[in-house]
Amino acid sequence: MVSMDKLLESYTKYDFRIDVRTVEEWNEGHANLSIPTPGLAKNPAKNYLDLIEGKEDAMILVYCKSGGRAFEASQNLLRYGFNNIHSFYHGGFPNLEARITRCQSKTRRTIPTRTCAT
Repeated sequence: MVSMDKLLESYTKYDFRIDVRTVEEWNEGHANLSIPTPGLAKNPAKNYLDLIEGKEDAMILVYCKSGGRAFEASQNLLRYGFNNIHSFYHGGFPNLEARITRCQSKTRRTIPTRTCAT
């Protein structure tokens, strides 16, 4: 599991950002460079292999609205051989989005950096 500060420090290091929220939640907004995988928390990861197959060693961030689905999806991916999974639990996407927006306005950068972690 990844805290907000750790996530902001390493945001650009993730190879993939997997959003496990519903299609409706995705349409309301999502993190840059995210892959939508609604249902990954409940359905077998094999249903999503067309999006992530061959990426078992990639550094993957999984997030949702509050953290519960991200944790379940992370466990699901681990069962399918993915081994560098990081589940964001610190309030989910709404808190992440707000923190990134604050950082962007403070630093005038479009991607969070270590200076935004505090």
